[in-house]
Amino acid sequence: MNGYALTSVTNNLYIGNNGNSGNYLNASIDEVRLKNVAVNPSDLKSSRLDAPYTTDANTAALFHFDEGSGSVTTNTASGVDARLGSLTVGDAAEPTWRAWNFVSGGELPLAPITIDGTFDGESFWGTPNATADGVAGWNSVNCEKLYVAYDNDYVYFSATLTGAALNWSRAGFVINTVAGGGTSDPWGAAVTYGHTNLPDFLLIGRLGNTSNWAEIRTWNSGTTSWDGSGTNVYSSEMNWNAGLTYVEGRIPQSTLGNPGTADVQFYISGNNETEHGVFDAVPDDEVMTAWNNPTTLDNYEANIPAPVELTSFTASSTGSATVLNWETATEVNNYGFEIQSSVGQKSFLSIGFVNGHGNSNTPQSYSFVATDGAKQYRLKQIDTDGSFEYSNVVEVEANLSYKLYQNHPNPFNPTTQINFSIPEASKVSITVFNALGQEVAELANREFAVGNHTVNFNASNLTSGIYFYRMNSANFSQTMKMLLLK
Repeated sequence: MNGYALTSVTNNLYIGNNGNSGNYLNASIDEVRLKNVAVNPSDLKSSRLDAPYTTDANTAALFHFDEGSGSVTTNTASGVDARLGSLTVGDAAEPTWRAWNFVSGGELPLAPITIDGTFDGESFWGTPNATADGVAGWNSVNCEKLYVAYDNDYVYFSATLTGAALNWSRAGFVINTVAGGGTSDPWGAAVTYGHTNLPDFLLIGRLGNTSNWAEIRTWNSGTTSWDGSGTNVYSSEMNWNAGLTYVEGRIPQSTLGNPGTADVQFYISGNNETEHGVFDAVPDDEVMTAWNNPTTLDNYEANIPAPVELTSFTASSTGSATVLNWETATEVNNYGFEIQSSVGQKSFLSIGFVNGHGNSNTPQSYSFVATDGAKQYRLKQIDTDGSFEYSNVVEVEANLSYKLYQNHPNPFNPTTQINFSIPEASKVSITVFNALGQEVAELANREFAVGNHTVNFNASNLTSGIYFYRMNSANFSQTMKMLLLK
């Protein structure tokens, strides 16, 4: 794309086709610049090619899209971060972006799902986790699709349905995440649970009443009863639309036990405590087509996976290397982590790979030692289906000093590496001597930037024996011994 002019503060500029009408561009994105003066497309293209990471006085904002996913893009013109949403002309100092990352088993929405009774669309929820067979229950009630999504704090549930406006019916999400559960409906309706793994949690509500009501109920194995009675979570944790064609809700992950997977079923039933069973459910189950027919539910959409949840990622310098440590709370289809490094965050290079644990409901710890002397690191978490997601970038906590390290390997034949660190830009020489003090090789004699560095030594033309290598700079000198064995 060459450029686009915003002529009214009431117009939004959408980069990429988001399905909305109005002003949008449908294009691949390398960079976005906002200018506060008119610029010819040829001049804009020329300035980008000549100095892709520089700005001038007429640049209001500059954003680089170096990667295929992520939730934050830095405005290098002013140092302000761009976040989720849509960019408006009045927000040049603090623009916002909307994007999504995709994870195995469903989509993890970076833009938050709102519990407001409005279907946010499959760009938020992903593809349905379960789709019903289309056979309607009593009064043509038909549960159609079930969706489950995760973020760092909540598990979200939603379902679509059709049929007569049942403003006296009940809706429920039946959820299993831990062992044990209840067989009886906590509201006394003619609904029982016969699942192999009984539900531990229920998110249930009365649809369409003038006094809307919803509850999160938790099975208490000690008292063999449902906790949570009397706390109305309608609107905040469960909601539905006026036409009763959509129901949604959420439960904190901490309440559910931070599950790696969840078994979920959605149903619509009558509101009579003793007679009205299930009208329809998704996934499919026995449905009630006649009046007053108690029903037993027993069918989940099983093992709906959570994404890989990264709980920590740190980097610390040991002088000659950087130690990266990270932990996950849960993992689903985790192929592994590609470790990437950068000096200035303008481009990242892969420097290694650590295998994941596949599927795990328990915390896992990982570590990687980097010796490339970079300042920033990030992880590219890759699922078994090839989808991926980037971690945040971590900065190295450096505590550099002048230091020469033992060569590795040692003994060696015929090549080895010599590492050293310097706290300031300096001219450094690395020379090798034999046991008689004669210089046999000069490995370096030039300016080096602050940081950790590595030089290679090939002794293929030397005989076995003890050798010495010396590091010299204006403020430092050190000699160490190594052994060549052929």
